[in-house]
Amino acid sequence: MADLSSDAQSKRPTLTASRRPPDFPLVADFENILLQRNIDVQRLLSREISLRNELGQQKAHKRLEEGFSRQTLGTMDRVKAISIFAYQPDVKQQP
Repeated sequence: MADLSSDAQSKRPTLTASRRPPDFPLVADFENILLQRNIDVQRLLSREISLRNELGQQKAHKRLEEGFSRQTLGTMDRVKAISIFAYQPDVKQQP
């Protein structure tokens, strides 16, 4: 019986030097670049956090509005159905 595990490994592509992804700079390198350009890292982080919070609040408010409008439409449909169902004119009409 043939050895399937060695067969599968021989067909698996390997990364060559030309196909490897470029090395990413370290976090410390980014911090050094920001410091060289006089950019306050804490201010950037706090601004990003506040923007994310604001976006989250907007999304939550929008979901709340959509839920309310769906609930209102559902209620209106029920009221309409009840009013149509409740209104049944007399079949016998007197002359």
